[in-house]
Amino acid sequence: MAAEPSLLRKRLLLVTYYPPERGTGGGLRLLDMYRLLSQEVPGLSLTLLACDHGAGLESDLSSIFERVMTLPPEQFNEGGLHATGLLEERFDAVDLQFLQAGDLVRLFKRCGFPRVVVSPMESHVRGAALALARQQVPFVPTKRWLLGELRVAVRELRAVWSADRVMCVSESDARSLRKLRFWGGVIPIETGVSAVEFGEALRSLPVRLLKEAPTVTFLAYFGSQTNIEALNWYLEYVHPAIKVAVPGYRFRVVGRGLSHLPASADASVDLVGEVDSLVGELCHAWVGIAPALSGAGMRGKINQYAIVGVPCVASTLAGKGFAYKDGHSIRLAENATEFSRACIDLLASIEYNRKVGLVARQVCLREYSWESRLPALREIFAL
Repeated sequence: MAAEPSLLRKRLLLVTYYPPERGTGGGLRLLDMYRLLSQEVPGLSLTLLACDHGAGLESDLSSIFERVMTLPPEQFNEGGLHATGLLEERFDAVDLQFLQAGDLVRLFKRCGFPRVVVSPMESHVRGAALALARQQVPFVPTKRWLLGELRVAVRELRAVWSADRVMCVSESDARSLRKLRFWGGVIPIETGVSAVEFGEALRSLPVRLLKEAPTVTFLAYFGSQTNIEALNWYLEYVHPAIKVAVPGYRFRVVGRGLSHLPASADASVDLVGEVDSLVGELCHAWVGIAPALSGAGMRGKINQYAIVGVPCVASTLAGKGFAYKDGHSIRLAENATEFSRACIDLLASIEYNRKVGLVARQVCLREYSWESRLPALREIFAL
C-alpha cells in the first residue's frame, strides 16, 4: 500500500534567534534562502520558530512557511522549546541560526532529530582568531571585551562540534572552523544578492545619478559593534582627507540601529537611517564603503553596491574571499591613507567610477546569485 503524500514530504524546521526580515543582513539572508527553498524544492514543508524581540515579524512569512511560531527572548531556551511541542514532532532536519540557537544543539540531538545543522552566521571563532593574530587588542586583563569574545567563541565551538552539519556565510569562516572540526561537514553558503530588495536591479542596471554632490555611502546594520567601530575609524581617519580633496563631498550613513552620529561627525555627514528602498538610496551614491577592521562573516554590502553598479572601497579584511579583483571591480585598502586615496580616485572621475561599477556588477551577477546556492543547500539539509 502506497504511503500517503503527507508522509513522503520532507519537513525542515528553522529555529532562529533573529527572525527573517529585511532590516538586517542576517535577517535578509534567511528571508532569501528560505524563500528559495520553498519555491525550488517540491513538497518541502517549512516551519519557523523565531525569537520575537518586540518589533513584529515580516507580513509575508506565511508565503514561505506553513507555520510561524514565536518565543520571547526570555523563553528562547530548553523549557520554551518543550512548551511549543515542536520537539515531539517529526522533522527531517533542523537549522539552528545564530549563536543563541546553536546553544540548543544538544537538546535537538537528544530528541532524535535526524540532522541538526548549526549556522553561526558571522563566526566568532574566526573573529577572535583574527583579533589575536592581528594583535588589534593586547591580551591584558583590562581588555575584558576580548575575554568576552573568546568565551563566545568557545560557545560557538561547542555547537559546531555537536552538530551534524555546519553552515557558514563565507569560505573564510568555513576554513577557520574546518581546522577545529577536521572530520568535515562544514559547508559555506555565501550570501547571494537579495531578490527581495534587488529584484528589478537584478534584471536591469538602475540609472545612477552622479550629477549631485560627490557622495560616499556606508550601508550597514549599526546594531553591530563591528560596524560602529568601522564608522568611527572612517570618520576619524578617512573622512577628513576626502573633505580636503573633494569640494562639496557628502558622507551618508544608511541602515538600522544608529540613533545619533558619533561626536566626530560634522555638517557634511548625513544620518539617513533605515530606508524603504536600498536601490533608490544607492542610485545617488558615487562610492560605497566596507571599512571593517575586525569580525568575520561575509560583507554582503559589497554585493549590494555592485548590483546597482556602485564601485566599492573595502578594507582588505572586508574584501577577503570575494571574486572581485582589486583595481578592476573593487578597490581594497590596507590603511586609512590607501582608503581615502581610493575614495578620492572614484569621486574625481565619473568615467573611472562607472567603469569599476559596471565590472563589479558583472562579477556580482556571475558569482553571487541565490539560485547557484541551491545544490549546496540541498546537501546540507539532505533534501
